[in-house]
Amino acid sequence: MIKGLEQSSQPREKALLNGIESLTDEELLALLLRTGNKEQSVLDLSSTILREIQGMSGFHSITFAKLLSFKGINKAKAIGIMAALEFSKRINMHTDMNEIYDNPAKVFYHLENKMSHLSQEHFLIMILDNHNRLIAEKTLFVGSVNMSIVSAREIFREALAFNGVSIICVHNHPSGDAHPSSEDINMTQKLIELGKMMNVDIVDHIIIGRNQYYSFKAERVYSSI
Repeated sequence: MIKGLEQSSQPREKALLNGIESLTDEELLALLLRTGNKEQSVLDLSSTILREIQGMSGFHSITFAKLLSFKGINKAKAIGIMAALEFSKRINMHTDMNEIYDNPAKVFYHLENKMSHLSQEHFLIMILDNHNRLIAEKTLFVGSVNMSIVSAREIFREALAFNGVSIICVHNHPSGDAHPSSEDINMTQKLIELGKMMNVDIVDHIIIGRNQYYSFKAERVYSSI
């Protein structure tokens, strides 16, 4: 039990009485942390963390090192939080398997939380079957996304390994602006051409920004997708 709080206000008891969904963000985090530090109660520590990372959305990009920077969080607590975040990601991933991705909005809603707040560019592929159902999803590159970094060989090797028929390429713009650069346009053209040679279609390339996305297919940049 958390000292100094009435029983009805304690996160664990509140969750048992009213359901886990009744907890505030601070209370939910407090359950994971379990204890505070010498200067702060666990709820105060939770509030400090959420304020520092600018709310729950900050957990999309939080690192192990960042968690350790908070007084009262040791390696065991930090790895516990990272495990909870990864667990949530994997649940979402398995929930979306076999979903049909036949328009860019579905892709955006699927990946917005995962990619829109990242501080670095991430390039991933969604591998689809002949009915546009998701077979696998792979993050292949982190950093500046261009053809000198993005290995077409690795992209198509992954698709063929999963017996994929087509690929949706996705990357994020940390700036929040989803409009493509000239490098994005050139890279997409090259991947489309290579896909034809490999008999694996590039059905779209989607750029995710903050509360926005850009679809090469929807914008009809190339007639072949």
